[in-house]
Amino acid sequence: MVRIHRVPSLVTLLTLGILLQAPCRAEEPLPESGDTAVDAVQQLVSARVADTAAWIDSFFGHDNFESEANTTRLSLGVSSFTEQGEGTDFRVRNSLRLNLPYLEDRVRLTVSQSTQDFDTTDTDWEDIEEDIRGTNDSSLGAALTFYFRRSDRRNLSLSAGVRSRDGSAAFYLQPRYRHTWRLGSWDLRFVQRVSWYTDTLWDARSELQLERLLGSQWLFRTTALVDWYEDENGVFPQLNFSWQRRIDERRALAISWNNFFETYPNTVLESSRIRLRYRQQVWRRWLWFSVAPQVVFPRDSDYDGVPAIMFEMEARFQQRP
Repeated sequence: MVRIHRVPSLVTLLTLGILLQAPCRAEEPLPESGDTAVDAVQQLVSARVADTAAWIDSFFGHDNFESEANTTRLSLGVSSFTEQGEGTDFRVRNSLRLNLPYLEDRVRLTVSQSTQDFDTTDTDWEDIEEDIRGTNDSSLGAALTFYFRRSDRRNLSLSAGVRSRDGSAAFYLQPRYRHTWRLGSWDLRFVQRVSWYTDTLWDARSELQLERLLGSQWLFRTTALVDWYEDENGVFPQLNFSWQRRIDERRALAISWNNFFETYPNTVLESSRIRLRYRQQVWRRWLWFSVAPQVVFPRDSDYDGVPAIMFEMEARFQQRP
């Protein structure tokens, strides 16, 4: 059998030689967008994801919205939480948020008052978080937030305030940074928060959120975060998933699956919680009602399910856009 070997052409060899000998030039950065039809579709999809996420976060009062909104609002809320074998607890939470327009809308004053938080996850992390924030007892707090940068892509702020519980007060500082990337039909959000309290010292939270629209109705979000506390051993990671749907202008539905881990002395899944939350406006646009049944699977109970349900009524009096 005669084998035929292909010999590269002279033109091919010369082209390779020129490419190998050519000096490397610094490449210019690629533009974020252009004027093509593909760019238009990408911008439209990103806008739909961002708009849907912003509406849902504001409707449910998510931290994404509460930490960055700078509008005047008074909130009055009462809620109850009933867990199997634990009875029913009640809670009152009130807050007043004032935008200060004479400071170029860069400063927000917040005053809040609440009774003891509910234990909804059966985790040590929740106990530590409530102790540091001062929400494990009746508390009163006031804070000034200054926004250095506010945009869809980036947000940088610094909060300084005081919280008081059972007659003892603590001063705190809390810088917060958020950056958002548009990745086609996905939005990737990084949030970094650092806190310093005069009585509990330092803690920090690093958070990654990845979200996209599923069809035309559902917003899917997965969140990976890690909490660190100076006075605690190890760190406290979470891996959370949520599916949220805007039903109409007055109603929304959220399904969440939250997983809470601890890393000291060993890395274990401490608790897992599945929750369905329905929220709607009733009677008037400023009156909100929520119901949230859930099941928690704590490690202390060999991951046996513990059912519970929470009801909430909230009145919001806020500045119209």
